[in-house]
Amino acid sequence: MNGEAAPELMFGYIFTDPTSPYFTISIPKTENINGQTNDEKGDEYSIETNLFFTRGQAIALGQALLQETLEAAIDPADLPSAIKEAKEEYTTK
Repeated sequence: MNGEAAPELMFGYIFTDPTSPYFTISIPKTENINGQTNDEKGDEYSIETNLFFTRGQAIALGQALLQETLEAAIDPADLPSAIKEAKEEYTTK
């Protein structure tokens, strides 16, 4: 079983020069909340991760994560029942 965490994502940007921003998603080191991992070491925390995107990559990521895009790409019959229930609960509010 993999470890499980609930990190707080941080979004931002850095400039490599005055005209070249890189958009960032930073995922801080976060406590493993279920205590299970795939190895005997039993890591207590996840690693810190930083993702960097050009403007075009950030736009493509945003478009890929749109609800309409996700629904078009995934057959509802393939979703686990827990996800279906969560979606139904969310859409009925």
